[in-house]
Amino acid sequence: MKKLFLLLTIFSLYLFVFSVPVLYINEFRYDTPGSDTNCFVEIKGIPGTSLDSVKLLGINGNGGGEYNIIDLSGYTIPSDSYFVVAKSTDVPNYDTVTTLVDFQNGPSDNIILRYDSLGSSTVIDAVCYGLPSGSDSVFRGEVWPTYDPSAGTSYFGFLARYNDPFVTDYNNNYKDYAHFNVKTPGTANTPLIPKTIVEIQQTPDSFSLYKDSTVLITDTCIVTAVFSNQYYVTSKSGPKEWDGVNVYGDIGDHTFNVGDTIFFYHAFVTEYNNKTEIVFPGTELYNAGDGTSPTPLYIPLSQIGESYEGVLIKVGPVEVLTTPDVNGEWIVSDGVDSLIVDDLATYTVPAVGSTVYLTGILDFSYGNYKLQPRNDNDIEYVTLYNLSGNVALNDTTDFSGISVILFNNNINDTIVTDSTGDFDFGSIEEGTYTLLFKKTYYETDSMELVLSQDTVIRVVLSRSKGEITGTINLSDNPSDLSNSIVYLNSETISLVDTTGSDGLYSFVDLPFGYNYKLKFEHIGYDSDSVEIFLDDYTKTYNLTLTKLTGIDEVQKVEKIVVEENGGGIFTFLYNKEVDNPTNIQIYDLTGRNIVNQSINSGKGVYRITLDKKLSKGVYFIQITGEEKPFVRKFVIVN
Repeated sequence: MKKLFLLLTIFSLYLFVFSVPVLYINEFRYDTPGSDTNCFVEIKGIPGTSLDSVKLLGINGNGGGEYNIIDLSGYTIPSDSYFVVAKSTDVPNYDTVTTLVDFQNGPSDNIILRYDSLGSSTVIDAVCYGLPSGSDSVFRGEVWPTYDPSAGTSYFGFLARYNDPFVTDYNNNYKDYAHFNVKTPGTANTPLIPKTIVEIQQTPDSFSLYKDSTVLITDTCIVTAVFSNQYYVTSKSGPKEWDGVNVYGDIGDHTFNVGDTIFFYHAFVTEYNNKTEIVFPGTELYNAGDGTSPTPLYIPLSQIGESYEGVLIKVGPVEVLTTPDVNGEWIVSDGVDSLIVDDLATYTVPAVGSTVYLTGILDFSYGNYKLQPRNDNDIEYVTLYNLSGNVALNDTTDFSGISVILFNNNINDTIVTDSTGDFDFGSIEEGTYTLLFKKTYYETDSMELVLSQDTVIRVVLSRSKGEITGTINLSDNPSDLSNSIVYLNSETISLVDTTGSDGLYSFVDLPFGYNYKLKFEHIGYDSDSVEIFLDDYTKTYNLTLTKLTGIDEVQKVEKIVVEENGGGIFTFLYNKEVDNPTNIQIYDLTGRNIVNQSINSGKGVYRITLDKKLSKGVYFIQITGEEKPFVRKFVIVN
């Protein structure tokens, strides 16, 4: 029984001695301006965790020797979860101070958190900063080193975890540690700011709104160009305005190619000579591409500017004006604006005078925007042909104001003709185009043109024609709406239409662009008129004519109805019931025949005005040629 108790005691002691605490190197700074008084290492753990037998030390990347061993025995993790080992009391929230925490500046140096007990050592956490500098470099970090900020910046930054390591620990220094410009010893680390490429780049001036910020790029990005130690990316919805950025100095254990889809764990935004850059990134290949480049964004040279910095663009056609200078830069122009072309990549420079399309990244350096072609495939040579012609109108000799529009995927140009109708687009690259000819009130014409030689086009536009239609109703709502008369007049046209029983009238093939005057009449009803400007294919005008007061309907009782006397001119309505020739005679009280007039029209209602003036008095009207003679007496009152 005593032996069993002794064994249990030894086993418990063994478990106690070798119970390695869970601790993380959470944030550190090893290089500061001047004498490095603000160096520190922050350790994160569960509050109350003992640091007995825990050592913080450096391992020289050159040879692997241990140095600056700091024994943390006697300390525990405080209630805020952060234990800060500082070089001086200038560091906020320090828990202990020692000059040994001033570790080497790198590259390829290591900081180790180790548990030493009973002659055995266990590495609790480790970080290496900076790439190996040679074959004898010693790496003691996890998987791949993080960055050495002091080697790549004009200021001194901090390396810190952006995830809570108790929740997410990639066990990979490159992924786990991000570069920050704000230190947080003894407090929670600064979180990443989630931003798209467009949000990072879009700015009212030349500086990113997120300069000196550590961000999470939320886009899944596509590589658009690779130049030595830098590459460019766009979002999957790009390239577009503001949607491109330079990634500089990625030390990841991978090489990206154009077309690869990549993911950013973290990134630091900076401005280098007024060019926005992503530095100190943690990246990973998401999907390997096949080398196919995203389609570049076509823009004219006049739009070159900040919103396209870092974007994969296409320009042209442009003429090569110069050969490369001592810096490898040459100039192209579209005849109005010019652009510098640079040589980050290797390609064949076109001869002076060549006309080309150029694709590349819009870069910015030494105060100028510059295009960076990626290879010979980004240079397309162009053959030019002249395109001109004449467009006429079918109804006038003044051919001014005609829009001639030429367009395809790369060009959209418009010429407005003068009175001659001539147009000339000058030298245009060979290819397929659409030509549109447009003028208000004329039919638009179009053609597909394959330009493969100097070409002259001749076109005649016809004036558009439309119709004016409508329905004439009568105020007393008869079932038969026949015999309404419509007169149409314009500068060049005079037409008449008579309605059928449905009351419809219609004038077709009327030229656009004119005012048309319409007058509407129906016997026994007030007339009406309207003026209509024809600028559409169909204009509709409906109306109702009002019945005249005191005039009976001719067809119901009498064959004639006398209208108001117009200064002695005799006017009457006559309902003719047969097709026979009809004779109208008027007699005064003495029996003298005053009017004798023949009517040869067929059956129907007629409005007849005689050509004689009659003085006031009593008269008789006789109508013969009907089925039986018809006589009526009437009185004229002046």
